[in-house]
Amino acid sequence: MRVTLVTEGTYPIHPGGVSDWCDQLIRGLPEITFDVVALTGSGREPITYEPPPNRERVARIGLWAEPPRSRSRRRAHRADPEFLAAYAHLLEATLRGGPRAAEWVESALRRLRAYAADTPLTAALRSQGAVDLLVDVTSRTFDLRASPTLADALAVTDLVEHLLRPLQFPAPRTDLVHATANGSATLVGLLARWEHDTPVILSEHGVYLRERLLALRASGCGRVQRAVLGRFYARLSELGYRGCAAVLPVSRFNARWALRGGAAAARMLAAHRRRPDP
Repeated sequence: MRVTLVTEGTYPIHPGGVSDWCDQLIRGLPEITFDVVALTGSGREPITYEPPPNRERVARIGLWAEPPRSRSRRRAHRADPEFLAAYAHLLEATLRGGPRAAEWVESALRRLRAYAADTPLTAALRSQGAVDLLVDVTSRTFDLRASPTLADALAVTDLVEHLLRPLQFPAPRTDLVHATANGSATLVGLLARWEHDTPVILSEHGVYLRERLLALRASGCGRVQRAVLGRFYARLSELGYRGCAAVLPVSRFNARWALRGGAAAARMLAAHRRRPDP
């Protein structure tokens, strides 16, 4: 059996904490072959963990690196209708919400994934058309008593492009994807599920959405950016919870966040369930 372990900012680059847990997991299952997809900053960070015999490949995706080169025969244009339609779909679903928001977000990301197959998605997401679209949708969706500024739109657009960077990389070919964080890491697994029908499991050591919301509050960014990015993080987190075959929170605290974030109770196994009374 081959398992692809997806990490973000941890194993096998940065030691301690979650990284040690990943190393123990791989070494404790010698009968399973592991590949690792590590989401990092530049994608060039050195590996610090010695590989056990059953860890074969390590691929690094630099979320903040220079964008991947494309072999596209097309170029992303300011008003490319295919991209703008898919991106508008994503923004509307993210910002408006509603009972079908998660379904629409997944549909929009699948469309962007298809677009990225032969077109440089980074260029499209950074285009003037993408910025104008964000301003338009945000202005029509939120009652913030102030329209988003150009600085707001540029900041949000830049961050969204980095978070969606996995859409431009090949989906893992494996028997199982195990993501150790929600968000972009789980998105890697969902690509394998969408394209190869590969099951995905998620074990959260920290709560992705909570950590991102706390970081937003501490960042000092304006109200528009906090509102838009907060919704985006929530939808990306919900997508991961809903798309995994099993969600494995490491504590009851994490389990409560997962349930509130969209995880189905039937698919969730908590490490610290309350024991029945004798």
